[in-house]
Amino acid sequence: MIRPLFAMLVAVAAWTPLAVQAQDAGNVGTFKLPGGTEVITFEDHAGAWVVVDTFLDVGSASDFEGYPGIAAATAHAVWAGGKQAPGAAIAALGGEGHVVVDRTVTHFQAKLPAAKLDAGMTAIGEAFSHPDWAGLDLAKAFKSFDAAAAQALAAPNEAAFQTYMEASADPAMGHAIYGAPGARFTREDIHAYFDRYYVPARTKVVLTGDFATGKAVGQVVRSYAALLQRQASLGKLPVRPMPAARPAAKPARPLVLVGARGPDIANAREQAAMEILKTVFAGTP
Repeated sequence: MIRPLFAMLVAVAAWTPLAVQAQDAGNVGTFKLPGGTEVITFEDHAGAWVVVDTFLDVGSASDFEGYPGIAAATAHAVWAGGKQAPGAAIAALGGEGHVVVDRTVTHFQAKLPAAKLDAGMTAIGEAFSHPDWAGLDLAKAFKSFDAAAAQALAAPNEAAFQTYMEASADPAMGHAIYGAPGARFTREDIHAYFDRYYVPARTKVVLTGDFATGKAVGQVVRSYAALLQRQASLGKLPVRPMPAARPAAKPARPLVLVGARGPDIANAREQAAMEILKTVFAGTP
């Protein structure tokens, strides 16, 4: 969760008929758009690049019952499966992008040449605002999905972390983010998930890099216009029996995971505690 520091309210003219509330502190700003979408900006003119991060407050813990992996499948369908998928459009503009899905957040990131921000934002916003369900290429979507799943499974500590989640968390948090190997869903399944969760109140857009804040926020408002007006679908959701839980792996020797979440550890007491843990577990798996 991003918690920016802002000191002073300022009046900001709306770039469109949609009202925008803004705060600013130097080159950092936060803007509240209709429907609850938040835009955070950080101007940095050191290089001619802009990074656009779109966060959705939803992840695999919100997978439909019996559909483990559908949050990730939806993300890859949006990013890579359409005829004019933003992932391909960003690459064509000389940029790069990727998608990360965890248990509570879906994160789309695009790094663009600053001169291509408008075109890149249009491609990203179009994917969220007007997804082409009829033209969705499921083969392309699942190629991207499978590559991400393989990369996640290849991470050295992933198996241990998955075992820990299954043993310590509720079923929604415990099932694997990408589901069983080779998980597949229909375009109707993906469409239903998108309509339920890809809504303005769950959306945060973060812009960092070489841009003018007013113009960039205006581009967000225009590009994400349809998303900003979308309401969550409250219709009947797809449901199917949950697959049988796989037996929990039993490591040959105990494995302890140590980590920190949130902002950097800031006080001496927490720093000392982490140093003790690092010392105790030094040299262990």
